[in-house]
Amino acid sequence: MLSYILISTMIIIGITPMIYEKRRGRFDFFNLKNTFIFYFVIQLGLSGFATIYFDQPSDIGPDTIANRADYDYALTISAIGLAMFQIGYYSRSKKTWPAPQLLMRPWNIAATRVVIFVYMVLGFVGFAAILQINGGLSSFLESREAFRAGGLTGMGIFLFPATGLMAIAALIYFLRHRKTQSKIQVIKCLGVLIAALIPAYFLGFRSSIALPILQLLVVWNYARARLPFGKITVLSIFIMGIFTFYGIGRAIPSETGFNFDDFARIASERPELVYAVISRSRGTEVVAAVTAKLEKTNEYEYGWSSLVETLTIIIPKAIWPDKPQVLSERFANYFFGLTLTETRGYEAENWSGISPTVIAEWYWHFGLPGVIAGLFFLGRIASGTYNTLLAHKSQPTVVLCYSIIFTSFSMFAESQQNYSNGLVLYAAALTGTFILITNRTRASQIS
Repeated sequence: MLSYILISTMIIIGITPMIYEKRRGRFDFFNLKNTFIFYFVIQLGLSGFATIYFDQPSDIGPDTIANRADYDYALTISAIGLAMFQIGYYSRSKKTWPAPQLLMRPWNIAATRVVIFVYMVLGFVGFAAILQINGGLSSFLESREAFRAGGLTGMGIFLFPATGLMAIAALIYFLRHRKTQSKIQVIKCLGVLIAALIPAYFLGFRSSIALPILQLLVVWNYARARLPFGKITVLSIFIMGIFTFYGIGRAIPSETGFNFDDFARIASERPELVYAVISRSRGTEVVAAVTAKLEKTNEYEYGWSSLVETLTIIIPKAIWPDKPQVLSERFANYFFGLTLTETRGYEAENWSGISPTVIAEWYWHFGLPGVIAGLFFLGRIASGTYNTLLAHKSQPTVVLCYSIIFTSFSMFAESQQNYSNGLVLYAAALTGTFILITNRTRASQIS
């Protein structure tokens, strides 16, 4: 009973301010605070309900009967963390971040054309390089699940152009034409986005497909026309349905044709694939396992390795062969290595694919005080970022930056470290991009 009370409390903490904002006409689905909370509740509340109610933990989850106290503690600190996030957000009021002058400059039309073309070419070159290194398209597709589970480690120098740079190119193209009334031009914008998602589709990373789509919706909402909540809901359900089929389809052997019977069979035999459309692992189980182990070992990280990883993520492993192991692998090895070896029946040099969750990450570093301070800090960041967008949403550069931050911050609920690393890469890429497409002259510009 306590577990369900804690889950209900978490939901109330999350949605009560949204209901208030909705009644006052101030609710904005694309406020990064709201999407972070939605995903947080799914990851750390509803996933726990599913595990406990059906008494079916995943292969990494503690037993729901013998370890119920661990689940209750995980739900408790998650609810505390969400409350601190709300306090941090609303305590900052309407304050904005200082906007660099680079974000205020108008765009140069000719420069945007060149950047879009170059980024698309670099993206496809990076994609081709990944395939070439891994034996060609057919060979890659046959072993795609293995590559997704860690086989692409060290290939970020090719992976980021094939995903991140191509997404930036598509967003710039749309922002160039955001005021157009031509339906043909809108279709062209969508065509560029689809082209930019081709490498991500074959690589099998759903987040690299879903997040650019969300970024385009953010850009559309603030730079072109506000999207009604009803349309957003319908689009969300449609996208989730597509990615559910996509995730299940990856588990069907490549020689098997499209068959709904196979989809139904795979879904019934491996229900975790359906849940995986939302997350790679169940957040409540992860937090329960992490807190239980740390209670025994007291081996906390204290943040240093995480900070070093974020600050050095831009350095390719080809340049720094002895680059420290990434946190996601160390996390999976330390907390779940023995469990995964036992449940999956084989040993791996490094395990991955476990979403740490924002709660478990802060707890691993600093314990409960880390959860309290860390989530409060994130709430403050969310407030300042959203208020800065509202103050400068007429600037396409600001909208583009916000669309990137929006998706990454929303995904912090799943893994703050991984998406913080991604933001550092995007920050470097966007800084260079804005230097290229903006200038101080007034000729041939769009604002």
